[in-house]
Amino acid sequence: MIGWDSLVTLEFSDRATLGLIKALAVERLTVRQATEKANLASGTDPVYKSQLTVSTIAWRLRHLQAAEGDGNRSLFRTVHWLRTTDSLE
Repeated sequence: MIGWDSLVTLEFSDRATLGLIKALAVERLTVRQATEKANLASGTDPVYKSQLTVSTIAWRLRHLQAAEGDGNRSLFRTVHWLRTTDSLE
């Protein structure tokens, strides 16, 4: 999953996302390589200092399971789905 590590301004998001799409679609880089290339090209958001990040299924599982203690059944279903889904990497 590709996302932002914090808030991001619209102009910066557009510029970095275009770089990411180009790296994925035109240059045929892996998800991680494309994300790193887009981050190098665009830097960090000028206001929030955020950048693109890649999280794997394993990373998401750890964070979702940590929050699972509140008894949220929809969260449990999400964790179950993530366990049965292939990783992007």
